[in-house]
Amino acid sequence: MLDLAKVRRLYFNPPPDDPEREPTREELWARAESRAVEACLRWGGDPKAEGLGEHGALIGGRGKPLRRLTSNPERSLRRRPLPLAWFDTPRARARPPELRRDPTIL
Repeated sequence: MLDLAKVRRLYFNPPPDDPEREPTREELWARAESRAVEACLRWGGDPKAEGLGEHGALIGGRGKPLRRLTSNPERSLRRRPLPLAWFDTPRARARPPELRRDPTIL
């Protein structure tokens, strides 16, 4: 489940860009919202009218307008490829969490 409090923190205080680390789900959602606000401003729109950023429910919380996403930020944002050395680490070789729960898989 997505940690909305963490998404809000990351929206206002994004971590420094680190090519050696894979971004978390919350970081991807915060980046997507930041990019949506930037795109709205670049096109001459009003983020408040569109319900983006702190004016929407994702960042602003309850009572703010909901926003419809056309794509999942976890799959649509461009990510920097991880260095080849990363694939020799234990985390890279570990089974995905959903496979760890079901002993009949693999």
